[in-house]
Amino acid sequence: MPLLIDEDQTGFLKNRQTQDNIMRALHLVEQINKRKISSVVLSLDAQKAFDSVGWEFLLLVMKRFGFSEEFIHCIQALYSSPTARIKVNGSLSNSIILQRGCRQGCPASPTLFNLFIEPLAQMIRQESNLNGIIVGGDEYKVSLYADDVLVTLRDPGSSVPLLMKMLKTYGEYSGYVLNIHKTQVMIFNYTPTQELIQKYSFNWHSPHIKYLGVNIPKNLSLLFDINYKDISQKIYNNLDGWDLLPLDFGGRIRAVKMNILPKLLYLFLSLPVEIPHKQFRDWNKHISRFIWGKKRPRVRFATLLLPGDRGGMALPSLRDYYVSAQLRPPVFWCNPSYVAKWKNIELSLTDTPIQSVLGRIDKEKEIFQTTSKWVNLSLKVWADTVKHFQLH
Repeated sequence: MPLLIDEDQTGFLKNRQTQDNIMRALHLVEQINKRKISSVVLSLDAQKAFDSVGWEFLLLVMKRFGFSEEFIHCIQALYSSPTARIKVNGSLSNSIILQRGCRQGCPASPTLFNLFIEPLAQMIRQESNLNGIIVGGDEYKVSLYADDVLVTLRDPGSSVPLLMKMLKTYGEYSGYVLNIHKTQVMIFNYTPTQELIQKYSFNWHSPHIKYLGVNIPKNLSLLFDINYKDISQKIYNNLDGWDLLPLDFGGRIRAVKMNILPKLLYLFLSLPVEIPHKQFRDWNKHISRFIWGKKRPRVRFATLLLPGDRGGMALPSLRDYYVSAQLRPPVFWCNPSYVAKWKNIELSLTDTPIQSVLGRIDKEKEIFQTTSKWVNLSLKVWADTVKHFQLH
């Protein structure tokens, strides 16, 4: 499948990750702001995306991609005259013949949907009159995670009507329907005409969009506040609510591991943003209060972080998880088998190979002046780690 589906699609494919397209989007917004490009970023919302898949169109796409007749017949057999019944208040309706859609919960559905949506991505990439954002000689127009489609275009006045026309054409053949009221839009260095506003009822002046679970603002200096403040408050509210539950000491630590850590870890992995030490202290303070039932701690917090064989409880160190997450990009820079569009952008931002800096901390300042703030953070965390563990 990775040979058939372009790198723009990162959903449900081997060696591709959710964070790839988030990082790419952040880089493109940074370049748009830095170069003052007249542009638009659209997060497309499809009406019941998986349920709208037209089977005839899907089978034609599979044939076009070169799947064998035998394999196509197997898929066709799975989708031959299926029926469903609706259960309401314990009673089942009469059988309904299904005419389109990928089944929810079917292991084949994500792969089939990737094949279904790829022609749309190809249309956008190949349309010469749609102008994407150019970085390092490459043009970036569309990124996808299954049905989550993000489009980045220059010249919104001409690009948006053309994109809408293409979506309509694609929908006529495939069954794809755009939910225009839920489609999110950010515009940069451009004022839409009244005609455009009336024709497409987007929220044209949105200060941010939500993409793959993270908020991406027009003003990237707000990236920390717009993502971490809200989730921090939700975590504090959860901890206060769980404090009333009859949990023992071990159960409270497991609650932190299973409920608090995953929420923060996703943001650590997705957002290359510097988190103040004060924020980690606040998280640790609230976690400590929860673990000890708002009573005075009987063991130092640092001791609880130690593994069990060293007298601790293996309580997650949020700071260590954050540092590890920020060190992933340098690891990927040095891994030639790891392919992602955000990596191409980062490696194109400076004449000096970024990988060479990892072994020469004295070169940091030179790179800091010539590259992206996201790369700078990775290099800073790397330099701090090298110094902390005396690796130089």
